[in-house]
Amino acid sequence: MQSGFHVTRVYLDAVLPEEEADFRWLQENCPDLLLTATIHPGMRVLHAAENTGKMLAIGPKAAWFGGTAHFVNLVEFGGLWGNAGIIRLAQLMEDSFLHEKDTRTIIPRKGQGCKCVLQ
Repeated sequence: MQSGFHVTRVYLDAVLPEEEADFRWLQENCPDLLLTATIHPGMRVLHAAENTGKMLAIGPKAAWFGGTAHFVNLVEFGGLWGNAGIIRLAQLMEDSFLHEKDTRTIIPRKGQGCKCVLQ
């Protein structure tokens, strides 16, 4: 909560070499933060059990696992870089917290990968 956000869980599959120092810092300074692998087979059934209150997720996987319709529909930075990217992410977070998304439409499209499969 150093910056006013209460982060409870981070979904990740790997830690990149350039992120290792940050990963270690999180382990040491945020012992209650759950770091969860998204590729674990049990994750497919986590959806219903996770969310007990209003939660904002970053990315469709986090939204699915967290059982929330409040999420930023963003994958792998979504082209957001630098200061302008941080500003845009904050705008997307605010909008996503205030407005629900249709997870039943958006999340399966991410899983299937393209519009042509959804005809």
